[in-house]
Amino acid sequence: MSLRSTPIANGFYRLLNRLLPFLQRHVKSPNQLTMLGVVIAACAPLAFYFSPLAGMIFIGLSGLADTTDGLLAKSAGKQSAYGAFFDSTLDRFSDFFYLLGFWVRFWRRDAAASSAILVLCALLFTFLISYSKARAESLGQVLAIGLMERGFRTLYLIVWALLLALFPDAQDYLLWTGLVLFCVLTLATAIQRILYVRARLLPK
Repeated sequence: MSLRSTPIANGFYRLLNRLLPFLQRHVKSPNQLTMLGVVIAACAPLAFYFSPLAGMIFIGLSGLADTTDGLLAKSAGKQSAYGAFFDSTLDRFSDFFYLLGFWVRFWRRDAAASSAILVLCALLFTFLISYSKARAESLGQVLAIGLMERGFRTLYLIVWALLLALFPDAQDYLLWTGLVLFCVLTLATAIQRILYVRARLLPK
C-alpha cells in the first residue's frame, strides 16, 4: 500500500506540480531540497518543546521538501542513482528527529525515562521497515507492501501531533496511545515485509 495511490495524495501532487516552475527557477539541485528537509526536521524537536502544533508544522514542511525533491528531479531530468541513495539516507535523519520531537513532549511531562524504551523501539521498527526494503531490492525483489511506508508514517505523525494540539487536556493519554499504536503498526509492517521476502527467496 502506498500513500501515493490515494485520492488525497493525487490532489496533493497536482498542487505540487503547480509549484514546480517556481522551484525549477530557484532551486539548482533536488539535493538542496533533500538537505533542506533534513534541516527543517532537525528543528522539529525544538518546535515540539514549545507546542505540538509547531512540531506538526515542521514535520509537514520537512515532508513537503522530501516529497518535492523527487518531483523536481523527475521534471528537470536530474534523476540519478546517487540522488535516490542520498534522499533515502537522509530520510533516516528525519525519521530520528520526528520521533525525538515526540519524546520531547514526554520529557515536558516528566515521562522521559518511562517513554524512552518505547521511543527507541519505534525508531528501531522504523529503520527495519526502510532497511528491509533496501535489502530486498538489493536482492532483486520489489518490496512495496505494508501500511507504514514512509508516506503513511509521516502522515501518522502529523495527525498525532495535531491531536495533541487540539486536545491538550488529554495529552498524556494521546502521547502514550499514539506511541504504542505507532510501535505496533511499524513492527507489524516490518514483520509483514520479512515474511513476504522469506516466501519469495526460500526454496519451495
